[in-house]
Amino acid sequence: FDEVHDRDTLRAQWPGGAEGPWGPHDDRLMDYAMAQILRLEAARAEDNRPFLLVIMTVDTHDPGMAGPTCTLPRHATGSVAVQDADGLESVHQLLAAYHCTDRELGRFGRFVLQPERARRTLWALTTDHAAFHTRANRSLFRGSDEGWQFAPAALLIHDPLHRLPKRIKTLGGTQDLAPTLLHLLGVEPARHSLSGHSILGGRRKFRALVGRVGGRAVYLQSATDRAELTLVDLRRRCGSGAAVLRDRSDPLSACDLVAWLKWQDGLWNARRLFPAPWYRQPVDLNLRQLRQQVELNPAEKARHHRRHP
Repeated sequence: FDEVHDRDTLRAQWPGGAEGPWGPHDDRLMDYAMAQILRLEAARAEDNRPFLLVIMTVDTHDPGMAGPTCTLPRHATGSVAVQDADGLESVHQLLAAYHCTDRELGRFGRFVLQPERARRTLWALTTDHAAFHTRANRSLFRGSDEGWQFAPAALLIHDPLHRLPKRIKTLGGTQDLAPTLLHLLGVEPARHSLSGHSILGGRRKFRALVGRVGGRAVYLQSATDRAELTLVDLRRRCGSGAAVLRDRSDPLSACDLVAWLKWQDGLWNARRLFPAPWYRQPVDLNLRQLRQQVELNPAEKARHHRRHP
């Protein structure tokens, strides 16, 4: 990237503006992003160079950063007009964040889909990972196939250059986003240890999806089954020779997955996993405020325990 605009940038733009533990709220972020697009479009009109803009929203990050003006829609009686909302204050806060970010994305979408801009812009809307199960959101997870760390994630693509299908059934993950967009632009991406594959091209040749969340969990998906395991369980299955998937369609054994983790950890320790000169940078995060939002109050803890023993 030639420029990085961060929390301090938005603070300087709106001094004293409301923000949560992760940063300024998404309404401000969208205002800023649209202003940057106008600036970059003006520069492109001068030199005809294309530009890439990456925007990362933060309000829907657990436990949900609902701003002071962000509330859930309510009936005339005052009750919350959201079917999945139960009585937990933490759930209301998270749902309000979803609701308000959805509204802001709609506003941003109308901006980027204005005819002239839509004709010249390839864009994707996705996420860096699915929502993890936490105390703040546990009651919102209903499906039997929803894991604690891994779940389906949205990927929407607007491409003015090609006639894309409405749905793509290729199995893929977040690491496939960049190769897919480069593929649509006619660019062959460089290969490195985190390279994915275009879901419109090379990804179709691979019949499995593998993932990890740090040292907490490992994920394996075949064409017919999927499993999410702790590292302890994975190593236990490696020792016993037990299958990873329930239908025994394992494209990789538990021992293969353990070896894969060791390989990735080795690259990380040697600082060769990412194509970047450094790995850890200081993060301006209000940990005290975040803990206050994550922690349930005593009344909520009691009710939560009764619902989820």
